[in-house]
Amino acid sequence: LANLPDDFATEVVMRMLRMEVVQPESVADVEQTLRVEFMSNLERTNRRDNLELMAEIAQQPSFPAGEVELAKANALQALKAAEATPSFRSERAMSNAIYVDHPYGHTQATVESINSMSVDSLRAAHAQRFRPDRSLLVITGRIGEGEALKLAEAAFGGWKATGEALPAAPLARSSAPPVRVLLERPGSVQATLRLGR
Repeated sequence: LANLPDDFATEVVMRMLRMEVVQPESVADVEQTLRVEFMSNLERTNRRDNLELMAEIAQQPSFPAGEVELAKANALQALKAAEATPSFRSERAMSNAIYVDHPYGHTQATVESINSMSVDSLRAAHAQRFRPDRSLLVITGRIGEGEALKLAEAAFGGWKATGEALPAAPLARSSAPPVRVLLERPGSVQATLRLGR
């Protein structure tokens, strides 16, 4: 993380935080096929460097303690700002109403999930989720198939899955009874309406 731009490092940790929300109580319910996509604008001049960086993140993450704490502090600030918006609150309420106790209903970070993050828990989550048998590498741009395969093989060819992957999650329910949810926000000058199924 220390070698990544601040915004990207924060995004990586935020994604893992969102995954951690369902991990402690619902490891058995997490989706079987988690596809992790690193999308990068691979300019012709630094294509190899980008692939090597992605390979290092996927295979040998370092999670420096200072960077993790900084990312947590930034995540808490971002969450506080998001929770003040109608769109964030309505999205969370809709997910909870549709999916109830299914992991799909709990994908947003919480203060508790952010505070529970540690270097060890990030490493454990990474080992279960970042796996070659459940990953998808997408290369786009001005590059031929042969060259792309050669670069991918050089960066990721030695990657082996270790340990247990997360088990399959149960299917989410395909329908839900009608629910009306009202989130009061005194003094608000904006309202958000959501309709879904």
